[in-house]
Amino acid sequence: MKKILCVMDFRDGEEKTLEVAAEIAGAVKAHLLVLYPYRLIGDTQGDIPSLKRKLESDARKRFEALRDKLEGTGRLSMEFQPEIGFAVDRIMAHVRRNSIDMVVISQDATGNAGEWKSLPLTDLIAHSNVPFVVVPSEVKSPVTVL
Repeated sequence: MKKILCVMDFRDGEEKTLEVAAEIAGAVKAHLLVLYPYRLIGDTQGDIPSLKRKLESDARKRFEALRDKLEGTGRLSMEFQPEIGFAVDRIMAHVRRNSIDMVVISQDATGNAGEWKSLPLTDLIAHSNVPFVVVPSEVKSPVTVL
């Protein structure tokens, strides 16, 4: 089975990223793995396991709300995976570990996060053996897959 990795960080416009990834996955009958990489930063002096559970629960609710807005996602093989770590590291780990066939990511996620400055998207793509689909911030309509 083909696998598509959709990387989300829940910025504004992420609905389009999930929409594009779901449309591609549906067209090629692929399993869609939605990755939410996050970091435990800031005030982490409290109960870290509780903070982790809360962050992941909130992210899962945001994902489910986005998924429920999209038509046809009920027919897709889809899973949501929150993971602690740098986005670049988590993407590469999934590409290696899960036989990912394609990565879908928003343009905003590739340019605004400070961690991308250490490994630009072009380097990530150049060192990867899978195609990347970068969804523009201002997508007017979903991509049509032929």
